[in-house]
Amino acid sequence: RTAPGCPGQNARHERMHRSLKVAMSHHDVFGSLPEQQAWCSGWRNEFNQEKPHEAHGQQPPAKIWTPSPRRWDGKVPEVGYPEGAKLYKVGEKGDLRLNGRTFLSAALRG
Repeated sequence: RTAPGCPGQNARHERMHRSLKVAMSHHDVFGSLPEQQAWCSGWRNEFNQEKPHEAHGQQPPAKIWTPSPRRWDGKVPEVGYPEGAKLYKVGEKGDLRLNGRTFLSAALRG
């Protein structure tokens, strides 16, 4: 996860959002959600298929992308824990109770 307030940890993603924001600032209000989705789909195609990216030697991402050699079967593998390991549940607000004390962390929410 990227720490809150630290966009430099995910610069590529932040750069994509900046490009999207600039492109949308040159567009009038959309008449409907399907119209907005069509525009966003077109922008995504241009961004990934046509637009050269400096980080990729002026190639669009689609020119250098290769599929993963690993196949995804849609199933999340079961997590294994060592015998005798204690398991704790993190609450919705990132809270964890341990030995009568409560610890909080927004990074662990959910």
